[in-house]
Amino acid sequence: MPSVGASVGLTPRAQLSVTVPYYYVTDPAGATFHGFGATYLTGKFVLAPYSRVRMAVSPTLEVLSWTAADLGVRRVNVVFPVSMQSEIGAARVYGSAGYFSRGSVFGAGAVG
Repeated sequence: MPSVGASVGLTPRAQLSVTVPYYYVTDPAGATFHGFGATYLTGKFVLAPYSRVRMAVSPTLEVLSWTAADLGVRRVNVVFPVSMQSEIGAARVYGSAGYFSRGSVFGAGAVG
């Protein structure tokens, strides 16, 4: 199995999840590589479940494989995303924005 993930609801507005990938690869030359990839521990907390614009935060702890330290990258990082959803007429509007402690920011949106 290449990856295992599990989530558990703590309350109607909070959940915790963990994802642990394991890889086992043999290249065409016959060399085999295996180990654990980046592990993610996430909490999701609903901030505004009943408002017109529903919001949630999902702070995440990213734990990279041991080889990341060999490459000069911090093994433990954090991600702070905020997600929003609203309805405008018959359409649903989604958005997400956040910050990675490795120095990047992101934003995305969709309409359905």
